[in-house]
Amino acid sequence: MPDKMLVFTAPQTDGKLHLRGELYPVAIHDTYAIDLTLRYDEDGAVPLTYDRLIDLNPKGIRASLGQTLFVMLKLADSVASPSEVARVALQFLLGRNDLQEVARGSLLGSPIVEFEYGVEPAEHALVWLDGNSRTTEAEQEGAYYVPLFNLLCYRSKILYVYEQSRWCFEQLQVMGGNMRQKGQTLAAWSSSDADKQKFMREWLDEIPTQAIAYEAYLRDMESHLIASEINIKNYTLWLKRLRKHCFIEDDLGFLEIFGDVCDSQQQQIQIDLQLAASMPAAFASTVPILRQSLESQVADGSSDRNILSAVNNNGKVLAAILFTDVVGYSARMDRDEERTIELVDRDFALMHDIFEREGGVLVNTMGDGLMIRFDRVSQAVDCAIAMQASLVSAAKELPTDDVLQHRIGIHVGEVRIRGKNTLGRDVNIAARLEGKAAPGSICISQAVYEAVKDRLPDGVLVERLGQVALKNMGYIEAYHLTLSR
Repeated sequence: MPDKMLVFTAPQTDGKLHLRGELYPVAIHDTYAIDLTLRYDEDGAVPLTYDRLIDLNPKGIRASLGQTLFVMLKLADSVASPSEVARVALQFLLGRNDLQEVARGSLLGSPIVEFEYGVEPAEHALVWLDGNSRTTEAEQEGAYYVPLFNLLCYRSKILYVYEQSRWCFEQLQVMGGNMRQKGQTLAAWSSSDADKQKFMREWLDEIPTQAIAYEAYLRDMESHLIASEINIKNYTLWLKRLRKHCFIEDDLGFLEIFGDVCDSQQQQIQIDLQLAASMPAAFASTVPILRQSLESQVADGSSDRNILSAVNNNGKVLAAILFTDVVGYSARMDRDEERTIELVDRDFALMHDIFEREGGVLVNTMGDGLMIRFDRVSQAVDCAIAMQASLVSAAKELPTDDVLQHRIGIHVGEVRIRGKNTLGRDVNIAARLEGKAAPGSICISQAVYEAVKDRLPDGVLVERLGQVALKNMGYIEAYHLTLSR
C-alpha cells in the first residue's frame, strides 16, 4: 500500500451510517491515480441490511470511463447464491436496475462478481464477498493490493485509449464525409455558375486546416495503438504478479477475459487506421485540381499562392526519439519474476545516468523499456552507443545468467509534446525500429544515419538493412549500428 494516506471521518448524521474512509495517492510511472475507500463500523459489530447500502454512496458516486467501483462486503452468514447477493447489493448501492453480470470468479478464497451497467462506454464494478477467515486475513495483510490496483489502473488506461482512438476515427469520418459532400456539390455546378469560383476558393482556403487536423487525428490514433500495446503488456504483467498472492483454488478467469477484449480493440484500431490512411492523399490531390480549375477561370491566382506552405505550419517540434527494451523479457519473467525485475532496475539505473548526461528526457517507462526524447540526433545516437558500451562492459563482471541484452531504436522527426507525453507518427516509427534491432544493437532510420554518418566513433559497425516493413507504418530505410567486441 502507499506510504502516505489521508484518513477522514464524515460528520455524524442522525439516521445515517457514520462513514470513515481513506484516500490513497498513487503514482504509476506517468500516471497519477487515487484509491478512495469508504467504510463504516470498522469492528463489524453492526450488520447492514440491503436498504442501508445507499448510505455508503449518498452522493451517487459512479465509475467514469475505465474506472472500477470496487465493493467489498463481509457476509454475516453463508449464502447459496453469491452472484445474486452481489447483484442485489449493487442495485441498492447504486440505485439502478440495469446491471449486467459479465463474469464471476474467486479472489483470496471468496467469490467476486464483475458487473457492467449504463450505455457505451459501460461503467464497471467488482463486488467481492468476504465469507471466510482466510480471505479476511489475506485482505488485512494487503499483499494483493498493489498488483490489483495497478491491474485496474492499466485496465482504465486501455479502455480510455480505445475510446480516444474511436473518437478520433469518428472525427475523421465526419471530415471525410464533408469532403465527399463538397465534391458532389462542386460536380453539380455548371461551369458558368458565378458562385462556383467562390466555392472553390473557400474550399481551397479550408484544405490546409482540414489536412492538418486530419493528420493530427490520424497520428493520435497511431499513438493510441502504441499506447494500447504498452498498457496491455503491463496489464498482463500485473495479472501475473497478482496470481503470486492468490490461493491455489482462486479463479481469476474474469480478469483474463479482459485480454480478449483488448485483442478485439487493437484489431479495431488497426482497421480504423487502414480505412483512414487514404484520406491525406485525397487532400493533397484536391489542391492542384482546384487550382487548375481556378486558373482556367481567372487570371489572378494570388489568393491561393501560399496554400501548401501552410500545411507545414502545424505546431510540431523536431526531436529524436529513442526506445529500448530487453531481449527475452517475457520468458525471463516466467522463470523468475523478482530476479528479472531486479536486473532490469539495475540496467535502468545505468541507462538513466547516461541519457541524463547526454541531455535526454525520460518520456515513459514500459516494464522492460524506456522512451527518451532528445533535442538533437547526435545526442540520441551518442546515448545509445554509450548505453550499449556500458552494458557490455558491465556484463564482463556479471554471471552469465544475470546479463540482459537490450535493443535500441532511434528515429528523428516532428512530434507533438503535450504535457509529459510525446506523440506523433515519428514516435511510433522509433518504437517499431527498436523491434528490428538485433540483441545488443541499435536500429536507426535513414534520417538519423544521414545526420550522424560522418561522426560515428571508431568501433561502431554500420550495416544497411534497406527497406524494412514496420507494422502499420509501411516501409522505411534503416541501418544497424553494432559495437565491435
